[in-house]
Amino acid sequence: MSKVHASILVYGSKPPLDEHGKPCGNFPDASPFTQKLLLYLRMVGISHKYMTSKRFENNQQAPKGKIPFIKYPEALNDKLLGDSHLIIEFLQKDPRFGKQCQALDAHLSPLQHAQGHAIQMMVEERLFWATPYMRWVIKEGQEAGKTHAYFGPILATYKPERMKTFLRSFKYVSSFGPALGRHSYEEAVHLLTQDFAAVEILMDVEDGPYLFGAKPSSYDCAVFAQLSTFLIEPVWGRAVPFMKQMRQKFPKLVKYCLHIVEEFYPEQIGEVLTAGE
Repeated sequence: MSKVHASILVYGSKPPLDEHGKPCGNFPDASPFTQKLLLYLRMVGISHKYMTSKRFENNQQAPKGKIPFIKYPEALNDKLLGDSHLIIEFLQKDPRFGKQCQALDAHLSPLQHAQGHAIQMMVEERLFWATPYMRWVIKEGQEAGKTHAYFGPILATYKPERMKTFLRSFKYVSSFGPALGRHSYEEAVHLLTQDFAAVEILMDVEDGPYLFGAKPSSYDCAVFAQLSTFLIEPVWGRAVPFMKQMRQKFPKLVKYCLHIVEEFYPEQIGEVLTAGE
């Protein structure tokens, strides 16, 4: 697909580059919702420039206080637009990108659109909440976060009391959504394993490498973004027992994630984990 050029700036939390110019510490972004937007832009061929947001908590610049958000002067003037879902909907309606955006999902039936929406809501509104829980509530996740290329240097500046407040905030946040923070670790793992199993059953991976067969769709962006956080992300993926268990238990989902990396991020295939790791 040919690229449509525009001066779109995407703000996220991508870690810095190493001495060889390769991203280090996370793939392709610490936020699954930023991952979703970045993959969508690659799929539809919209050129953009990636900007690292300087703060990952209480971002004053972000229109909704969170990432991702975009700056697109041609259409938004000086305004910023936040929320990955709203950004994608905006681009789909933009006359410069509409045809390419619509072409991505043109092969889907109304039933598949409904199924895709349901799967997307499940992974974004339920499975997502396991991300802060596994990264910042359990001990292995906390220790891994201190070595992260993006989070590590920031956390290193925190005094003990501020670190306690930071970690307590994630414990509080994870008490909502599916309320993982109110369950024991064993109960949380049990519930989340059911979610992974449901996604695997709903995915039509037998007829093709994507969610709905041989062609990718916008729903793959959302599903990949959430699954890859647990299945192929290297920093927490090596440290958190739950993530190791999911890689071993659901090799089809790992294969799904790796295929998307190979297709849309071939330059970073060596940066992610596989089912056997």
